[in-house]
Parts: sequence; C-alpha cells; structure tokens
Amino acid sequence: MKYGIGSIIILLIACEGDLIKSPAIPPATYFAVRYEITGDSGLVSIRMKNENGSTITFESEAVPWQYNFRVLMPRGSSVYLSAQNTGASDRTIRATIYKTGAVFKSSENSGPYTTVTVQGIL
Repeated sequence: MKYGIGSIIILLIACEGDLIKSPAIPPATYFAVRYEITGDSGLVSIRMKNENGSTITFESEAVPWQYNFRVLMPRGSSVYLSAQNTGASDRTIRATIYKTGAVFKSSENSGPYTTVTVQGIL
C-alpha cells in the first residue's frame, strides 16, 4: 500500500494535538492547617508532617496541644499527625487535622501507651 506525502502530513496534523498535551498538574492552593491533640492524657509524644513536608517529632508535650500553619501546597499534598500517650494509665487522646477552619480528619483512641494517627490528602 502506498501513501503519498500528503497523507503523511494530514496524519501528523491530526496527531499534533495529542503529542503536545501533558498530564494535568493540579493548581497550588493556600491552605490554613491546624493540628490538634486533645483528651485527658497528661503528656504525649507527637509526630507530624510540617509545612515544609518534613516529619518532625515532639517529645513529652502537654495536652491540649496545637500547631498552626498556612502554606501554599499543590492539591494532592499529604498531611500527617500522630500522638502516643506516654503514660501507663488508661487515658484518651484525640488527634484532629483542620483544613481552612473545618475538621478534615479526626480519630480517638484510649489506653496505656496508646497511639492515635490521622492523615489525608488535601
């Protein structure tokens, strides 16, 4: 089967739009994020993902505890908060992530040395 130069040019023009399309990149958005630890536990160890995307740890923090930040993040960025009751007594701890003032993720757990974790994709 023979194809002339005109057929090849038409084929290239028809495919051109598909060749230059790239995957959609979600726009970056400012998010006000608040991490909060509450409950009747006296002291907790906390691990969290901060506004720079780094995971940091705080030891022996008093409850209630909170950390606020406002950051320009692409949609699809993750947030993470975990707390462990540092005492042997049966206590309750609650971890909550707020996104722009509203509860985004929340979880609660009870017990000696118990851990609670919340995470999500903004």
